Amino acid sequence: MSKLTAALGIIISILIISCDSGTDYQRLAEKELSKGANNDSLFLRYHFGMTRQEFFDHSWKLNSQKIVMQGNRSASIRYDLDNLKYRAQMNFYPKFYGGKIFKMPVRYMYNGWAPWNRKYWADSLKKDVLATFREKYPNKFLEMSHPELEVPAHVMVDKNKRIAIYELDNQEVAVEYVDLTVLNDIKNEE
Repeated sequence: MSKLTAALGIIISILIISCDSGTDYQRLAEKELSKGANNDSLFLRYHFGMTRQEFFDHSWKLNSQKIVMQGNRSASIRYDLDNLKYRAQMNFYPKFYGGKIFKMPVRYMYNGWAPWNRKYWADSLKKDVLATFREKYPNKFLEMSHPELEVPAHVMVDKNKRIAIYELDNQEVAVEYVDLTVLNDIKNEE
């Protein structure tokens, strides 16, 4: 009887472990979303839920104050940075859903980047960018696979806001802000 009880206990343990739903990321996102509060702020007073017109008006105001300018890519905004190890820039342009910002993809690049300037490559830049984000969000970033892209990333979830930091190539580092409540709505529609 004790052997049968032990075997049954092992089988139940295996079933419980195999039924443990979700990845570390999924559990983290569910925990943060269950708080029922929002963290909509991004940077430069941009925020999730900002309408397209509000975004254009705010960008125009920042441009007239010479804070931002036309970016390096079509349909992007450039913001010069002086808080990293070397002079750098970020280029960004939001993604809208229902006419409101739900995602803000940002690309960081050192100004001095060149194939022969190894100190300006993305691996160094990523460490630099990550250090500045860790100052703002201490003990929040976890190293894991990006939830959608499956590339190595540092990911943080704070209520509805997810920030993922990862290398795009040897030149650029991506910092991706996503409103998880809207992302979940989009996934549910598919």
